[in-house]
Amino acid sequence: MLATRYGNSVVRLLAHHGFSPEASVVAEATDRGIWEACPACEYRGAPASVTVHRRKAKH
Repeated sequence: MLATRYGNSVVRLLAHHGFSPEASVVAEATDRGIWEACPACEYRGAPASVTVHRRKAKH
């Protein structure tokens, strides 16, 4: 779908759904509780990703 509808461009996909530098998909995912923020830094991701990040970053 990315290739046929958005010319292999994630930026076009995000823009089509209303995301931009002013409207962050990461901020929306965090605000909706889909993603979470690392309490020790700016890293954000799915809960399991944050757990792995914290282990690797030792915080």
